[in-house]
Amino acid sequence: MVGLMAIIAVLACMVAKMFLAMQTKALEKKLSRLRDVYHEVRREQGMAAGKLKLLDAESRQLDGKKKRSTKKISTYSKSLGGYAEVEQKEREKAQAQQELVKQANAQK
Repeated sequence: MVGLMAIIAVLACMVAKMFLAMQTKALEKKLSRLRDVYHEVRREQGMAAGKLKLLDAESRQLDGKKKRSTKKISTYSKSLGGYAEVEQKEREKAQAQQELVKQANAQK
């Protein structure tokens, strides 16, 4: 009877060992898949960071272009505003002269 119990105990230990070995292999496979996913995510994160740096650089360039364009537009607007004022004054002067000429002709 003791011999039978010993054989059953040895068989139970062998079954438990096989089960644990299978479970260990399954966990190793899962761990390797998770590592692969982790490395892929890190690689994609690195690529995204590189793209982000490029986009930041491009954004700074575009901001510089925008500032230069805005500065040119404001300069040209001021120049055109000055020219418009000069033209308006000349028109008013010419109109005043025409009125003086009309008044002089009317008085004759």
